[in-house]
Amino acid sequence: PGELNDARRAGDPAHTRAQTEASLAALARLREAGVETGLIVTLHRGNAGRERLPALLAWLRALGADGPPLPVRLHLLQVDDEAVRETLGLTVDEMRAALEALAALEQESTGLRFDLFTELRAMLLGDDEAASCVWRGCDPYSTAAVHAIDGDGTLSNCSRGNHDGVDYRKAESPSYLRALTLARTPQDRGGCRGCRFFLACKGHCPGTAIAGDWRNRSEHCEVYLPLFAQAEARLREQGHTPLSLDPERAQLEQ
Repeated sequence: PGELNDARRAGDPAHTRAQTEASLAALARLREAGVETGLIVTLHRGNAGRERLPALLAWLRALGADGPPLPVRLHLLQVDDEAVRETLGLTVDEMRAALEALAALEQESTGLRFDLFTELRAMLLGDDEAASCVWRGCDPYSTAAVHAIDGDGTLSNCSRGNHDGVDYRKAESPSYLRALTLARTPQDRGGCRGCRFFLACKGHCPGTAIAGDWRNRSEHCEVYLPLFAQAEARLREQGHTPLSLDPERAQLEQ
């Protein structure tokens, strides 16, 4: 709400705030009417930095306390330009702090469910049926989650990976080249070799790859690793053997 959404510009600042208020009013009307709703929240300096995070948590807490259950999809800001990183980017520590605070909020609220934490657990158990595309070894040239139609009628893909500005036509068949390559590429070369969470993560989204090159793993790797470790520990406490600790993990990765 308010200044937390100012990064999503709609012309001048006053019009931006007015559009934000209109969106919030529409959300309130839908929830009052009992219509199922969901949110996508992209975390950046304007809403999840140290000074702004308390306001974001308070807003979400209020939403979770009033009305039907609210699913919230959490995104870390995708940086396509270094100027964006300088103005809106969060540090690794800030991203971790924000996600830890949101995880704690989910535990205290019966009305909020953040997809990220549910999917981390599911992927560690090898259950990808309801997982979002970022965990499923996305092929940037044949994105399973996005079948876009360009102005000339041709099929194209999710544009998150188009860092060079080219919308490539959709390949005739999917390839698992990125995941297979990451599994064999050393971590100091941008790969995932040796990471025990690879089966659950698969290098994450090619759109957030290091240096904007889809052949690399996600630049958010340092943020997700502690979350996987925490989910892994909870699963062990509950008597589960996560994929990351499966004795046959090496064979499963082949």
